Amino acid sequence: MYKRIMITLDGSELAEQALDHAVKLATCFQADLYAVRVVIPFGMLVPTTMEYDLSENYRRNVIQEAHVYLNKIEAKLKPILGNHFQTQVIEGIVVNSILEFADSKGIDLIVMATHGRSGLGRWVFGSVAERIVHAANVPVFLVRAKAITKKEKKATQEKAAV
Repeated sequence: MYKRIMITLDGSELAEQALDHAVKLATCFQADLYAVRVVIPFGMLVPTTMEYDLSENYRRNVIQEAHVYLNKIEAKLKPILGNHFQTQVIEGIVVNSILEFADSKGIDLIVMATHGRSGLGRWVFGSVAERIVHAANVPVFLVRAKAITKKEKKATQEKAAV
């Protein structure tokens, strides 16, 4: 049913809560899994009157951080999925970039976590998940992410260290 599945990751623990679901779906359907991280261009964050060197340094650093992050995810998932797992860093507007990547790779299913913002936070940041659901040409599997308490985070880190 699904041959190519994409999971969107933004570097947050909330987004990573969808990873287990994506891996299980990819395993069940023997599908390729693409982990995608979108990096917002510097020019969209600050006025264009800033020095070019500053913006180019920022761009390189953010892209490098995104690759380092996805390499950590890859180290965890390659033993499970082997060559059926790939990562991609994309520079652009988040929603547009996700949809364009999905179309270009023939993605059959998009998996993503919702951050559960409401009120002012939703108004200010919008809902990427909601916009993807409405605009995607393929099914979208949403995972309701829950806030991780400090106690849960510490327990997870201790478990990983063992």
